[in-house]
Amino acid sequence: MENLCYIFDLEKDSWLKPGRFRHTDSIDKAGIYPQAEAEQLVNDANDDHDGMRLISIEIDNERKKKEYLKRIVKKSDSQKLG
Repeated sequence: MENLCYIFDLEKDSWLKPGRFRHTDSIDKAGIYPQAEAEQLVNDANDDHDGMRLISIEIDNERKKKEYLKRIVKKSDSQKLG
């Protein structure tokens, strides 16, 4: 299974929510991103910024990973029906 990550915004002192654009103070509301996507977001943001802005933090919690995968499956199933 691919590693999953949270993304933390050092400048805003908050977590990136699902969908990449909003922030939250609560890690429970933070988005969960596949590691490759998280690394790309972090690299893009930091390239456009003077210094370090975003960091990715790997999730090593199996329960969180399973919740994420369930959401992906549900989303995929609803798109097939729609």
